[in-house]
Amino acid sequence: MTPERIFTGWDEPVTEQIRRRLIPEEPKGPVDLGRLLIVVPTRKAERRLRETLARYCARYSTALLSPHIVTPAYFIRTEQDAAESVAGTMAELAAWCEVLQKADLKDYPGLFPAAVAVQDSSWALRMADMLQQLRGKLVEGELSLNLVWEKHSAELNEAPRWKDLAHLETLYLQRLKQQGLEDSFESMRRRSLCVSAPEGVDRVVLAAIPDPAPLALRCLSALAEQLPIVVLVHAPASLADAFDAWGRPLTEYWSHAPIDIPEPEKNILLAGAPEAQAKAALRCLADGADRFKAGDAAIGVPDAALVPFLQAELEEQGLMAFDPAGQSLSDHPIAQFVEALASWYREESYAAFRSLLRHPDVLRYLCAQTRSSARVLLEELDVFQQQYLPASRETMRRHLQSEKRLVALDKAFGLVEIWLDDIDRNPVGEALTSILKQLYEDRRLNPLQPADKDFIDAAMSLNRRLKEFGTAQLEESGLGKAHALHLLVRCLHDERFYPDPFAGDIDLEGWLELAWNDAPFMILAGMNEGIVPDTRPSDIFLPNSLKKQLNLRHDDDRYARDVFLLAGLIESRRRNGRTVLLAGKTSASGDPLKPSRLLFHCSDDELPRRARRLFSDPPERKENYAPTISFKLDVRPPDQAPADVKRLRVTQFHDYLMCPFRFYLKHVLGMSDLSDLKVEMDDMEFGTMLHYALEKMGCDADMKVCREPEKLGAFLDVQLDAWVKGRYGSRPPLAVRIQVEAARQRLYAAAQVQAELVEEGWELVHQERRIEGSMCGMKITGTIDRIDRHVETGAWRILDYKTSDKAAHPSAKHWGAPADDDGRTYNRLLVGDKEKRWLDLQLPLYGIFCPDLPPDQVEFGYFNLPKAVSDTGITLWTPFEPEWMQSVRACAEGVIRDIQKRRYWPPAGRMIYDDYGSLFHAKIPECVKVDEFMAFMEGAP
Repeated sequence: MTPERIFTGWDEPVTEQIRRRLIPEEPKGPVDLGRLLIVVPTRKAERRLRETLARYCARYSTALLSPHIVTPAYFIRTEQDAAESVAGTMAELAAWCEVLQKADLKDYPGLFPAAVAVQDSSWALRMADMLQQLRGKLVEGELSLNLVWEKHSAELNEAPRWKDLAHLETLYLQRLKQQGLEDSFESMRRRSLCVSAPEGVDRVVLAAIPDPAPLALRCLSALAEQLPIVVLVHAPASLADAFDAWGRPLTEYWSHAPIDIPEPEKNILLAGAPEAQAKAALRCLADGADRFKAGDAAIGVPDAALVPFLQAELEEQGLMAFDPAGQSLSDHPIAQFVEALASWYREESYAAFRSLLRHPDVLRYLCAQTRSSARVLLEELDVFQQQYLPASRETMRRHLQSEKRLVALDKAFGLVEIWLDDIDRNPVGEALTSILKQLYEDRRLNPLQPADKDFIDAAMSLNRRLKEFGTAQLEESGLGKAHALHLLVRCLHDERFYPDPFAGDIDLEGWLELAWNDAPFMILAGMNEGIVPDTRPSDIFLPNSLKKQLNLRHDDDRYARDVFLLAGLIESRRRNGRTVLLAGKTSASGDPLKPSRLLFHCSDDELPRRARRLFSDPPERKENYAPTISFKLDVRPPDQAPADVKRLRVTQFHDYLMCPFRFYLKHVLGMSDLSDLKVEMDDMEFGTMLHYALEKMGCDADMKVCREPEKLGAFLDVQLDAWVKGRYGSRPPLAVRIQVEAARQRLYAAAQVQAELVEEGWELVHQERRIEGSMCGMKITGTIDRIDRHVETGAWRILDYKTSDKAAHPSAKHWGAPADDDGRTYNRLLVGDKEKRWLDLQLPLYGIFCPDLPPDQVEFGYFNLPKAVSDTGITLWTPFEPEWMQSVRACAEGVIRDIQKRRYWPPAGRMIYDDYGSLFHAKIPECVKVDEFMAFMEGAP
């Protein structure tokens, strides 16, 4: 029976036009639509149609007996008959993995012309996923891999490949059959041959579905033999020749059909990056506020990459955005926990452990079990990683067993190790269920709370997947537990959950949903080529030409569909609404974008103007969000913290001279940047390692007078290895091993210099000499790396080891150009006829606090151990004028007095190396509560 086509016109949105066809007049009594089966394109369209029908009947205070409203998937859904054993995703992928791992790939040269590097479960899982995606595309056209080979082998350009694919599919289907399971795609094809309508239905309405898949049309064709079918087309009857019998737009007409955009100079907009598009969309909403109410507007988002930018911009303006596409289950904490646990089980790496421990639910659980706070646990994690740079579960366990300070972390690590043992001992599904119960057993849920409702939905989706572990026969497939967990995570990425919308939300709907949105004001963002029209990327198995050959939906079909849909969106709002089309110039990553070719379906006269406009620069070349300070930092010390400095190390003078405020953050508040992302020794640790070896040399009576570089080098070698083993164990990370070899080269060069110094008559008298004294009531401490004395002349040298990349001169480190006037004069001095500023006081202060050394016989210098070992050697600060020492003392006293008076303001400007740069995204005075801090400073004793 041929379906009856009815053209509804397109001067109103789809839902309103369909409502008129179903309830054409004012209802005088109950409306009975219960004998209708209405097929709509999507679940969201189903919801919108139900709402429209219910609202209309409620307007007339009449009852509605709702029709059956379904999507095309209704006829072939695999859950329709619970008695049948249709395989789930896990079972299917597991069966494929078994087939692929057991296959001799040499028997399939068409599919695998080159040898596969490793035919393991990881490769098999990737290949299985690819093959199932291919089969999913084929089933839409009533095909399988075998049917493509059987029906089209003579026409295929790559016949050997398809022959191999067909043979592997046969083995896969046989494996499922042995397990008593039916492939889901085969089930769909079988069901399409025996379609029936629900009991009591006497008519079918195909409502505005512009591109039903061939498999869906087979179902509808079978249904047409049983019941009358009406096809509602959202277009005027004058365009009847532009559609086929099922209401699909014909390519030959729509690929050239004009799209009449009213006031194109006003309704076609160009913006730059996604954030600029979001701002442009919000400006459009504001411009239309005098004509349209908040609930009358909708934003279409064909490009899903724009959604977060639009949500952020709407939220900034106090508007809530609702994404009807829902959220991927992988974005929910419960799925993220499973993914983190799977990574920990598979990798047993520190990075995986860190991610798992930092998961909010895991952190809460571990804090409760270890009776510690999140601050303590995370701080111990940072300290542990900074100290040991652990790479694996084994190295973590070894270091924690010998580390007595990190009690909470040690207990937490033990608890997380138990989870891995549970997975090893038990079936994966059972182990995961048990672990999840431990983690969430004390969580109380209120379904009326949005977050709890989302948790319930996510947990139910996860539970369904966990139940599949019982039927997927993963052990028999040869898929190890690590890859079984990976398979679960991959399946969770396919799951979605749908938060409930709130009143006043602005919908952000995808392209195929927009026809069913009846908002009179429609803004379409992301009108770019590749998005609209929907052009699929090239497929290695199914290029566009082969899709046409196999009668699958292809790019030309989607092009015709999208032209028709855009025309419908515009025409349905021409009289009482507005449609704005917004194209972007660049993607979020900066890649250039082309405007959609649909925007060029205009008259020949209009085409040049439109092209010039759309290919020109947007009004704003770049529009980023300005940095905003949502709250200012109160940087006063906590009540329990000491507010005043009682002692200073010699090296701390440098910090104050560079920036008083940063000195305060570092040495008064004790703020330091701890990160557990470190992969190698930092500069300080690298220097400490070299200092350790050199100190051991200075403590050895034989070595410090040794004149043989080779012997000295061998000694330093041993000390270096001892330090590394004590710190990182016998198997340090690769990055550390590389650094150790670099240090070894520097120490060999240092051994050569040390032997030469001994030959010249220099004696290493002190190493790591502690100094202590007082200045202006402040206790001063420090450690001098080495003090040498010449055995003949009696001259002295105070030397500091420098392990930076480049050799340094003491004057360059201690002096700098004068800075802007900050009210401090004690840091200024004249060097010849040039004014300089003290940046550091380290070496001369060492001299001041070594009264046992004759001042007129002391030289200051660096023992440089740079990356370029040819530059290794002593660099002396000569001449060092005696009057400079008075300037040093005056500067040190000035620093001390300022610290005692709490003078930590104003801060220095930008610094090349700023430990606190991440705290201050704008100027420091804009980021802190200055008045409160000034009051703190004025309260100095």
